Amino acid sequence: MQAYDPNQAMAQQGQYGQLAIRPGFFILQWMLFLVSPRISVNGQVQKAKWGLNVYNMPPGDYEISIWFPWFFMSQCGRATRRVQVAPGWATNVTYSAPFLLFMSGTIGTPPPSGLLPQGR
Repeated sequence: MQAYDPNQAMAQQGQYGQLAIRPGFFILQWMLFLVSPRISVNGQVQKAKWGLNVYNMPPGDYEISIWFPWFFMSQCGRATRRVQVAPGWATNVTYSAPFLLFMSGTIGTPPPSGLLPQGR
């Protein structure tokens, strides 16, 4: 078994960056724990979890949409934003569910950070 070498790990990742998406909601909306948010990256929809979701991505421009299903509404609180992924960096995206569920959520983009450790 080889020892972990961070420089080698960076070389293996090559020209990839990370998209770190963190959907969340106000604690009084605890019933949202009963549903899973959906994340669409350039039209590719994935079921996600509340909290940190990390995706390794090639560098480029991406359109991110985040929402969650609620009873008879399939896309509740939908919010969309374009983000840029740079090689060797984690692009952070935060989503806040709306307090009134029929309104749009908000997406924020804190400053980028270095790559996140693998396995998170």
